[in-house]
Amino acid sequence: VSKPIFDLLMGDICQIKGEWDNALIYFKKASEETINKNIKAEGLIKNGEILFRKGLLEEALLYFENGLEFSIENSLKFEEARALNDIGLIYYEYDKLDIALKNFNASLKIRKEINDIEGITDTNNNIANVYDSKLQHDKAINIHIDNIKIANENGIKISLCLFYINLSNVLRRQKKFDESIEKLNIAYELSSYPNIHLISLGGEIRHNSLTTTGPIAENNLDSFQLDCAFIGINAIDEDGNIFLGSMAEASIVRQLCRIVPEIYFLADETKLMKKDFIYICRLGTGRNLITNLSIPDSCVKTYESLGARVITN
Repeated sequence: VSKPIFDLLMGDICQIKGEWDNALIYFKKASEETINKNIKAEGLIKNGEILFRKGLLEEALLYFENGLEFSIENSLKFEEARALNDIGLIYYEYDKLDIALKNFNASLKIRKEINDIEGITDTNNNIANVYDSKLQHDKAINIHIDNIKIANENGIKISLCLFYINLSNVLRRQKKFDESIEKLNIAYELSSYPNIHLISLGGEIRHNSLTTTGPIAENNLDSFQLDCAFIGINAIDEDGNIFLGSMAEASIVRQLCRIVPEIYFLADETKLMKKDFIYICRLGTGRNLITNLSIPDSCVKTYESLGARVITN
């Protein structure tokens, strides 16, 4: 394997492992390639994608723009479309929706020309999200429906799940709850995927969240050996105390806290520095938090002093 290809490969491996700083080192080396133009373009764009995930939008945009310019100069259509799509994501984050849409449409045009099916569905999904943000929900729904059809016809199972979820979210915002719940039932799509096994705990279904609770679910949990759990919460206060709003779900979560060695609680900025109805536990070793970059530094220091990991990327 040549050194530039090795750098890309190692960057991809580091990215999968969540070692983003190491991934940046390898992708930067790839971006400095002088012979293989595809590798150089891919290195530039992947550098930007890691920076984007780290929340460094201005730096990411610079890499995407450099990757776009290099791709255009060297007629690299696949990389050109990818860079345009990524630039659209940056402007979407900046809430500059018209600029985002312009870049997404330019990317989609190229991806259709080169018949990049996965790229087409990815960009279509981003365009639908823009229309949803612009409150043009009917347009968003139509694009999601077309995308699901494309994904179904081409066997893109993993992306298909995302498209169903996004369509469900748009329908929910339009208060079309029955249709929204129907689209959430994507387990049947996953069940045929050979390396994914779905397990239902059983018990009573909570209709507002489609979770299962009660003694049956709790008893069944005891049958499993779990290494890790990801749990959405209602609130976390300044001292790292975790809260839920439902007695039924609290019982399940407390049991998970007893039997699972590594738990990641999920809370966006609307849940931070608040309390709710039911106390569950406190952050600490093996009791970690995944949240937004907007979390106050004081909270991060407090939570880390308790032994918890705080993940904001």
